[in-house]
Amino acid sequence: MKEPFFEPFKKDCFLPILGFPNDRRYVGTRYGGRPSRTKLRDWPRCGACKKSMTFLFQIDLAELDLEQKRTNLVQLFMCASDRCALRESAHINEPFSPGTRVIISPEDSRKMSEEGFPNDIQEVPNLFVVADWKRISDYPNLIEMETLGLAAPVLGRGPGPVLGRGPRGPGEAIYRFRGENVNQEVKDLQKKTSSGDKALGWPVWIQEVEYPHCETCQKPMELLYQIVDQLFIDFGFSPGAAGFLFWCSEHGKGTFMCQG
Repeated sequence: MKEPFFEPFKKDCFLPILGFPNDRRYVGTRYGGRPSRTKLRDWPRCGACKKSMTFLFQIDLAELDLEQKRTNLVQLFMCASDRCALRESAHINEPFSPGTRVIISPEDSRKMSEEGFPNDIQEVPNLFVVADWKRISDYPNLIEMETLGLAAPVLGRGPGPVLGRGPRGPGEAIYRFRGENVNQEVKDLQKKTSSGDKALGWPVWIQEVEYPHCETCQKPMELLYQIVDQLFIDFGFSPGAAGFLFWCSEHGKGTFMCQG
């Protein structure tokens, strides 16, 4: 039996199963609250307004069942000041913005503890922890498939396998897929593409494919975590926005960006 045309692009990803912490110093993967092991003197400040950034999220890679075991703790901070010029100009949404900071620790987070918390920050109101992970297969979305050469946008509904929306301005962007008898395969693909919060896998691009490049090796970074859930609405982002935490595992570099 012939495998679906998208099967060679399969990646593993991990879906978070959320819960509530018994302790605000919970050291595993979490949304909001207070970060683990960040020292007060190392607390990140906005490169524009110089105010202390707000902690958004951290992921403990030791929790993931990876072939190459990792113990990194990766933390995401962002400027929450309403008066910050970066927020007003939307430049805070761009990769390597001075208004965001990704801290990657090579140490096992469970061996460290919180050592300070500034008084001048805005804390994310909701607090969730990841109680467990569900491992699934993930596939590229329609926008990514165009970049991969598997689909091409068309202007109208001509004959052949076409389906989907994309970053072509208002209204619907129709895609034609390469190959024979792929209509059902495309429908299956849409069901397999994980569009919610996840670790690893493929980014669910909203506007265009926009992988940042590592500042050390200049290679495209890999998706480490995608956030599209309530956290961003609580933090002032529009419903439907997506946040992408990227990293270069070889050089321990990370960055964050948003679309939508």
